[in-house]
Amino acid sequence: MSESLIYINEKAEHYLLDEFLKQKSIFVLCDTNTKKYCLGFLKRRLPIINDNHILCVPDGEKSKDIAFVVQLWEALLNGHADRNSLLINLGGGVICDLGGFVASTFKRGISFLHIPTSLTAQVDAAIGGKTAININGMKNQVGTFQQASAVLIFNELLRTLPEKQLYAGYAEMLKHALIADKIFWEQLKEIKKIKSIINQVALIEKSVQIKTTIVEKDFYELNERRLLNFGHTMGHILESFLLQINTPVLHGEAVAWGMLAEAYLSMLKGYISINELNEIQNVIKSNYRYLHIQYLIKEKWMPLLVADKKRVGDELNFTLLEGIGKAIINQQCNTDEIQRAIDCISE
Repeated sequence: MSESLIYINEKAEHYLLDEFLKQKSIFVLCDTNTKKYCLGFLKRRLPIINDNHILCVPDGEKSKDIAFVVQLWEALLNGHADRNSLLINLGGGVICDLGGFVASTFKRGISFLHIPTSLTAQVDAAIGGKTAININGMKNQVGTFQQASAVLIFNELLRTLPEKQLYAGYAEMLKHALIADKIFWEQLKEIKKIKSIINQVALIEKSVQIKTTIVEKDFYELNERRLLNFGHTMGHILESFLLQINTPVLHGEAVAWGMLAEAYLSMLKGYISINELNEIQNVIKSNYRYLHIQYLIKEKWMPLLVADKKRVGDELNFTLLEGIGKAIINQQCNTDEIQRAIDCISE
């Protein structure tokens, strides 16, 4: 599987100018927020974009639904898109997941390009070639593995974000540090004002580098790529539960608490010390608001566990920590351990 080209700032600008000014059949997928705040940024750089080829969905996780997929397929058909057309996904993780899925399935696959507008998407969702939509309130149940032609990262776009969106992306950066680089973890801990991360391009580049290095070794997630699941098994349970009770949270917020829960599981297994758990807990609790999961009991989370793609038989397959900066895959936890982990992050 070919690798995505990833360019940041000036190199991303040059890529746009060199590759696409002559491209005639360009479609742009955005949501209501990125259409308002980011589309002008793109159109100034690609004036050939046809307004009739701008596809827009509501912002938020609700758009990762088969109904919107069908609408977008129909919009591409009505716009006379063909196998040589290009779909530019201008948005955060939802748009990258949704647009990648639509493009990878339309006419058995057309080219697509990600321009991630959130920190979460820049360091995680836009990178690695996973696409997905949700089914019945459960996260990422249908999708494909398909690399974007390129990922163009502009840190200027982060200036449009509220702080909670930056914190969501910060969670993914913390994950990369916890599984792969203790020095990076120490650097991220030093961030006092989240908006300062916008100008710390070296930290964003480091996070991108950690993810791409892992993905290049195991594109189809048969082995090492499972390291990236740290925080996500529990995070997806939390995210799906909160979506079902109509109190949705950002993906990164759920992952932050998912990481703490899975750090707790790591401690239960004897892989990390109580001091390491406390260090992780201090970072999460000082940066992220509590989630309303007091009533998340086994009867509520078990159906979400059963639907999880990483399940093995009756046990859930976790990535756990062996220390800050090192992770271990394929760890099974029983339901009692999982409930204790959930209880440890309940308010």
